[in-house]
Formats: sequence, C-alpha cells, structure tokens
Amino acid sequence: MDAFTKAYITAMFFTELGEDNLKDAGLPEISTELMEKIEKDCAEFQAKAGELISDEFCHYKECPTIDYAGHDFWLTRNHHGCGFWEKHDWAEPASTKLTELAHSFGQMDVYLGDDGKIYAM
Repeated sequence: MDAFTKAYITAMFFTELGEDNLKDAGLPEISTELMEKIEKDCAEFQAKAGELISDEFCHYKECPTIDYAGHDFWLTRNHHGCGFWEKHDWAEPASTKLTELAHSFGQMDVYLGDDGKIYAM
C-alpha cells in the first residue's frame, strides 16, 4: 500500500472513530470490499491529480506532501472542516482543482459492522 492510501485510511479512522477510540481499541479491520474501493479511489485520484500533488503547491511541511494529500483527499471528499481548499496549505491552482477533484468522488460514509470490520454505506 502506498503512502497516499495509508494517510487516507489514517484520516478516515481519525474522523470516523476518534483519536481516543483508536488508542483504546486499536485499529479495526477494513472489509475487503471497502479496502478495494479505497485502493481504487486513491489510485484514480492520484492519477487524475498528477503534478498538482507536489511540493511546489503544498505549503504544509510537517509530513511528506504525498501523505498530506492522502489525508486531505479523505477530509475534502467528505466535506470536513479542512482539506485541499485551505489556501495556507495548498497554493493555486492546485487548491481549487484538487478540491473539485476530491468532491467529484462523492462523500463516503463508513460504519463499524457487528463483525468488528469497517464497511462503506
């Protein structure tokens, strides 16, 4: 799994389960169907984003740009309070184009199943 996808999953766990729950319970398993969708969406997003995911456009330097982009893909597609649209982290034209691209994937809602695995709705 690439760094972009790992960061995407980390953001998903954080926003959907909360940091306190992650520390106490550990990471739940992701269902096979959801993992396939995540990998497909992340690969497609990166292919379409191309050179917009680069140090040239990303001002956030506390982690590698590819990690930050994976994180922001989850946040932006789900309309969380931060993401690619933040001009202090992403320069134009990347900020607007990455936001529009992330929104084109639609929102993804996930839930913890009775079997302890995470699924998409």
